[in-house]
Amino acid sequence: MRKKISFFFTVLKKTLTSTSYYRDILAAPFSFSFKFFLVFSVLISLIINIYIFNKFIWAVPNVIKVMIPAVTDIYPEELEIKINKGKISTNVAEPYTITMANVTQRLNPDAKKSIDTEFGSNKNLLVIDTKGSIEDFTAYDTRFLLTSNYLMFARRAAQVEIVSLKNAQDMVINKSFVEKIIKQFVPILRQVIYFGAIFLFIAMILINILSTLVYLIFFALLLWLLAKIINYSLAYKKSFQMGLHLSVFSMLIFSTIDTLSLPIHFPFLRSLVLLSISLYILTQIKPAMRHK
Repeated sequence: MRKKISFFFTVLKKTLTSTSYYRDILAAPFSFSFKFFLVFSVLISLIINIYIFNKFIWAVPNVIKVMIPAVTDIYPEELEIKINKGKISTNVAEPYTITMANVTQRLNPDAKKSIDTEFGSNKNLLVIDTKGSIEDFTAYDTRFLLTSNYLMFARRAAQVEIVSLKNAQDMVINKSFVEKIIKQFVPILRQVIYFGAIFLFIAMILINILSTLVYLIFFALLLWLLAKIINYSLAYKKSFQMGLHLSVFSMLIFSTIDTLSLPIHFPFLRSLVLLSISLYILTQIKPAMRHK
């Protein structure tokens, strides 16, 4: 195993630093380059994903620790909502409102910004009016309106979604009920987040590999044409094989640009960079190769 790891890094070093090594690459079987490409792609994807997900995963416990109490605090101590045979009743004077200000004052600046983006400029988060109707929705300037039979909420496209409570289960919703549900939900939330992160982790690796291979199908054609222009005999399959190694340059360069969020944008920049490197390599190894 140690020898294989050492051999991989030797190939990687020569791929990046030795133009003459590309003579050996073009003489090697296609499978040699493809295996190298797969291992490097997984390695670079692991490094990038660890960098990204490290911040996310370690932040999850803190987010849960902060957000869960905030959710329970938002629910008023005095409010009790009863659902009986699809009908809503409350123990408070109506219309009863939970304002956006009451929600956002319990959140940190980043969470507040997210809420503002999601809910826009609504004055209220929730209004309960068991005698209300759809006509009251706009007047209440709320994101959610709960009437005796329906729950209404606004979508971003200024549309109002209406959910019937006809088949809702009979229950009593109060602060203790909300706290109980949240306590049951937290372990599930943790599992969903962590397993979701693992799924995205694997998906990003596969996407990186597949997207690079698709790109190389077209880049190999450009490399083959470039070889024709400089009168260098290079079959398309060998162009693709050479591209598998050249992709190391693009992955390192553009992964660094993306990770650091550098404002470097130029049409066909990736292809221009790789073609420039290819031209230099081909001109360096051309005299040492036997032409057909």
